[in-house]
Amino acid sequence: MLSKISKRYFRSGTNYISYKQIEEGGLNKGEYKILLLPLSQAISLKEAEEIRKFVKEGGLVIADVRAGVMDEHCKPIPVGLLDDVFGIKRKGSALSAEKSQILFTDNYKTVAQTGNKLNSKMFEPGIGLTSGLALAKEKNQGIPTMVINEYGKGKAVYFNALLLNEYEFYRSHSKLAAMRKRTKKPETLFRQILKLAGVENKVKIATMDGQPLSLCETVRFSMGRNNYLGILRDYPATKENDEETKKIKISLPEKYYVYDVRNKKYYGFTDEIETNIAFDEAKFYALLPYQIKDVKLEISSLARKGERIPYRIKINSSKRKVGNHVVRFEVFDPEGKECLYYSKNLLVKNGSLSGEIPFSLNEKSGNWKIKVTDVISGKGKEKTFKML
Repeated sequence: MLSKISKRYFRSGTNYISYKQIEEGGLNKGEYKILLLPLSQAISLKEAEEIRKFVKEGGLVIADVRAGVMDEHCKPIPVGLLDDVFGIKRKGSALSAEKSQILFTDNYKTVAQTGNKLNSKMFEPGIGLTSGLALAKEKNQGIPTMVINEYGKGKAVYFNALLLNEYEFYRSHSKLAAMRKRTKKPETLFRQILKLAGVENKVKIATMDGQPLSLCETVRFSMGRNNYLGILRDYPATKENDEETKKIKISLPEKYYVYDVRNKKYYGFTDEIETNIAFDEAKFYALLPYQIKDVKLEISSLARKGERIPYRIKINSSKRKVGNHVVRFEVFDPEGKECLYYSKNLLVKNGSLSGEIPFSLNEKSGNWKIKVTDVISGKGKEKTFKML
């Protein structure tokens, strides 16, 4: 449940850390705020020590059923290695396959009210509370199914239920309206849990009526001073009762010079983007600290077969410092045919790049053309030279 839901709804980006990295202290170098433990039944004593230290120092750990009930060799142990962190106690670690409902308690107001029930098929009937607070309980037996515990400076959240059944429902359900009703609850729940660590989406995507856009994945990354944002709207099992194309508003954490990379559209200096997005459509934006003015290309007007011809590419912007850019470099022979063995993508570091084209001895004589295009903005330049 955690790995799949976090991938889709944790828009601040995720990373993976191995058990060996955790044992060697990689979790406690100040890089991470949240640790997700999806179905992490087997962990070592050293891992448990590092996770415990992570939470004590202010981190948030989130786990689901049977977390830490075995050692690193998958040998069952009587007391879960992280039970004290989650504020729970166990009478065995068996799972119940009984289909039931999860009801939120009054304590759930410490997070936010997103709905009064969720469905689940798997939970641990032997879970009880020590220092933890039950935010939700199983309907029939009152077993804690969502527990939050303060541990040191941090917090721990334990999902004693497999909400994946609820989340994956939309993949096969025949009615999109029912899918929306059921998947919005775990989505909203997970977002509210992330707020416990002070982590909220820096990029907010909503429909024009202010509702968060569901069923979309968002990825952000940086290349030097330049930031990039990718959005993919998922394709549901059916399009019934929903618009195939939605108009959305993307709210950014600050103002940037914004470019739609796929459509080569410039939005200006802004912190909001309004656009349409269809099912299964990807959007890709460049968020820059400057505006791209033009691309310059310098090359000799004459070249000889079997020799190298030097060139220089420069990206001009509204600011003195320019980040790294990728340009498409294309070479065309006298007949206008692109020479794929010379064409390529080039990384222009800090807005400037010099290079050479090694022409073969049997190239055609005549007028050749070089075309360079900035991948972000679509701005480019063409130059011709004569091959002797």
